[in-house]
Amino acid sequence: MSYKARSALIILVLGICFDVNLSSQELSFQGNDIEESGAPNVKPTLLTGEQLYTACSGCHSISVDGAHRVGPNLYGIHQQPAASRQGVAYSDALTATKIVWDRTALIGWVLSAEAMVPNTWMLYHNHLSPIEAERLVDYIISASD
Repeated sequence: MSYKARSALIILVLGICFDVNLSSQELSFQGNDIEESGAPNVKPTLLTGEQLYTACSGCHSISVDGAHRVGPNLYGIHQQPAASRQGVAYSDALTATKIVWDRTALIGWVLSAEAMVPNTWMLYHNHLSPIEAERLVDYIISASD
C-alpha cells in the first residue's frame, strides 16, 4: 500500500476512533476502477497539512485558547523550547533536551519522536512520508500565524 493510501486510511481510522467528523471531501479518492483481481483501484488525492492534522487532533489542540489534551496545545509551538508548556507532563528525557521547535525539529519529531529523543514517547506512531510530515508541520506553523 502506498504512503498516500496508508495515510488516508490511518486518518479515516483515527477519525472514527476519536469521533472526528471527516467529510467525504477531506478524504476524496479519484477513480474507482476494479482491477482484474476484483480489488478496487483507488488513487487517493494528496492530503493537505490541515487534513493530515486531523490524526493529531485527538491529542493536540491548535488554537490560541486551546486546552492541552494528552499532548500540549500546538498553537505557537514554532521556535519554542521543547517541554516548555505549563501544565503538560513531559518525559524527563524531553525536558533534558535543548531542542527548539524549528521546522526541522518538528518534522524529525513527527517522523520519529522516540528516535529523536530516546526514552520519551508519543502515542502517535508515524505512518507519514517525509513529504507528508513537511506538509503537516507547515500547517502547524501556519495555524499560529
